[in-house]
Amino acid sequence: MRRANCRKINNANNGFTLVELIVVLVLMMILITLGVVGILTWQDWSQFKKENTGAETIFYAVQNQLTEWSASKAYDEKLKKVVKQLGADSDSDNGGYRIATPASHDLFDGTKISYDDGDFYRWDTDSNGSGNVIWANVPDSVMDKSQYQGKIYCIYANPGDYETYLNSLDPVNNPGVTIPAGTKLLFDMITPYISNRSVLNGAIWVEFSPEAEQVFSVSYSDRVDGFSYTENGLTSLMDRTETTRRNTLVGYCAAESLSLPLEGRSKTTAEGVRLENGNTLDLVIPEKDPSAITADTKYAITFYPVSGE
Repeated sequence: MRRANCRKINNANNGFTLVELIVVLVLMMILITLGVVGILTWQDWSQFKKENTGAETIFYAVQNQLTEWSASKAYDEKLKKVVKQLGADSDSDNGGYRIATPASHDLFDGTKISYDDGDFYRWDTDSNGSGNVIWANVPDSVMDKSQYQGKIYCIYANPGDYETYLNSLDPVNNPGVTIPAGTKLLFDMITPYISNRSVLNGAIWVEFSPEAEQVFSVSYSDRVDGFSYTENGLTSLMDRTETTRRNTLVGYCAAESLSLPLEGRSKTTAEGVRLENGNTLDLVIPEKDPSAITADTKYAITFYPVSGE
């Protein structure tokens, strides 16, 4: 009786059978696979959110700079003068910028740049088809809408351009270092608000209207070599749908439409400035509209060095 009981006890302490081990291993593999997939999915989501945050940060940095320049009466000097120097070539990719004008707005004609499944950006308010109208506030009753629709400038930077920009600011120690005018304008606008080099060294694409004093869109990524409207080895921005941007890890921030700039008081320009007795600066005020001059009138005077003096 004692021996039989010992045998029963020993049998009860036997290990897992082969079938039980296989079942346990299969369950462990399933759990590990689900965990890995979950981690990878979270990493992709986190990275995509990071790219969108970068685009949003740049969007508001540019808009803040435009607003600041406008409020300080430096808008013409800081921006309009610069974009005028860029020219009117809509295919100047090598200059760090592109321009879409009312006469040449094929990129926003309602068939190319998509922002949602089946929807495209459109230039005119009376264009047929679905999509987001960029100049939505232009009245349909206006025959010549181009007088209200300004240009859309695109300025951009590729990864590493920020370091070149910094070097170009110190020509003494970095002679011969230059940067495209459009790229320089981009960094001039965002560096007062952004100091994070990881953001500044990414690929940046900004679309804005100088006339409307408003940013239209910003694309950003630190995972691509650069952006382009065409597929020339860089990441194309013709398809801006969320599905495509998730796959390419491109952040995006855009306004619903561009607004018409509010008209402020007209500027009164002095007809001349003269320096008398070597120390008195006199402004010659035009007499055509003396009511425009008040006690609060302020004039901005820019001094330029004369060659050889």
